[in-house]
Amino acid sequence: MIQIKGDIFKAVQSTAVFPDSKTFVDSVPNKNEDEILKDFHEKSTSPEFDLKKFVSENFTIAEPVANSADKIDNTSMETYIESLWEILKREPDKEIENDSRIPLPYPYIVPGGRFREIFYWDTYFTDVGLDTINRHDIIESMLKNFIYLQSKIGHIPNGNRWYFATRSQPPVLGLIIDLLYQKFGIEHIKQYIPALETEQEIWSTGQKGVQMPDGLILSRYWDKGDYPREEAYKEDTALAAGMTEEEAKKLYRNLRTGAESGWDYSARWLKDPQRLETIQATDIIPIDLNALVYGIEILLAKYHKELGNNEKAKYYQMIAEKRKEAVNKYCWNEELGYYFDYNLETKKQCEVYSMAAAVPLFVNMATEKQANKTEKVLKEKMLKPGGFIATLNETNLQWDNPNGWAPSQWFAVKGLLNYDKKELATEAMKRWIKTMRDHFAAAKMLMEKYNVVNPEVKAGGGEYSVQEGFGWTNGIALKFLQLLGS
Repeated sequence: MIQIKGDIFKAVQSTAVFPDSKTFVDSVPNKNEDEILKDFHEKSTSPEFDLKKFVSENFTIAEPVANSADKIDNTSMETYIESLWEILKREPDKEIENDSRIPLPYPYIVPGGRFREIFYWDTYFTDVGLDTINRHDIIESMLKNFIYLQSKIGHIPNGNRWYFATRSQPPVLGLIIDLLYQKFGIEHIKQYIPALETEQEIWSTGQKGVQMPDGLILSRYWDKGDYPREEAYKEDTALAAGMTEEEAKKLYRNLRTGAESGWDYSARWLKDPQRLETIQATDIIPIDLNALVYGIEILLAKYHKELGNNEKAKYYQMIAEKRKEAVNKYCWNEELGYYFDYNLETKKQCEVYSMAAAVPLFVNMATEKQANKTEKVLKEKMLKPGGFIATLNETNLQWDNPNGWAPSQWFAVKGLLNYDKKELATEAMKRWIKTMRDHFAAAKMLMEKYNVVNPEVKAGGGEYSVQEGFGWTNGIALKFLQLLGS
């Protein structure tokens, strides 16, 4: 695919023909690739050669997901969300030759804006909202797409693009399955259990499964690639300028690994919080990832027990308990009363306070004492005027101060409710919904992320402008409105 590798790809991405590096890798060649490449090599040496014109003549350029005014009812935030579902929905894909999109056999929802494909962890938060309006048909069709991708590629990729195939995203397959289990019961979802077992194995073995010095197994993010991200080629190569080949490869793998985390990017992954080139994501044992894998193991134990598979139920319960033991040993800080990521290189806990610490409560991994201490930190440090903040670190990265994100709000609110901490959960929901409503009143749209420190200011940071839409924001908004009874 000449739009994701080779001479034309490098020329277009290196010279920023498009402001967003994702645009070209999502384009589709208009004719035979060999013919386009031959034409490029013949013409590109000429001083009169216009690369942008050449691209527009030979490729169908990807457009952002349109929020066309004639299809959107923005009378209220609720009507906006309701009317947006059909705009974000995609029917089963048709096979298009040399398209970077991996065609999917079932309908799905895209996040919106520059994100024109299904995304793994985004989908769960979208599904939480779809669950509130009984759209279990689309929840199940997206689940089937993920299982299709898992069987085709060997794991569930970041999204259904070939350039995403080297990595996954936070493992939420079990959470999606459990939404259907809660609605339809064990007989309905037992067909999906083998895929969930595969997911557990993927995150516990190979480069993703790390054996600690005491023999306990914890998980980390790991991308197979050691080259620039295709959708951020210019940004990655610029960051590697002046490095040796070995240093650059290490940087590229860590950038790709950071992208697998969903938190791309955050001070959580950096040696120096102010310098992205110090990213060390492969050295980090993330607390949220291990809580999610623990959640998978607990679900497998529950499902197998209900099906009468007692040996399997005992096995998954046992490895879940081992993972909890490892998390408590390496990631829980009794003195600070909070969960932290663990650095394999320094053999110490990281110092970044992040909303990842709420995920152990979300999966019921914490003891009552740990939940009490975590609640205190969430209330005193992490809750801001507009909702929960991603981290306390002020950087120019989008998963840091001053931004807040729908996934973090949901993990924290549900986690607090699991331990009957209704007061803080309710206050957090009210603040987040107010932030959304205030922005909606001014802009008549919902956003991918929000500034929760100064909610009247638009969120920023990261490698691209804040996107409108937006799948997971819409989903969690519906859930919060349901829980608040408004």
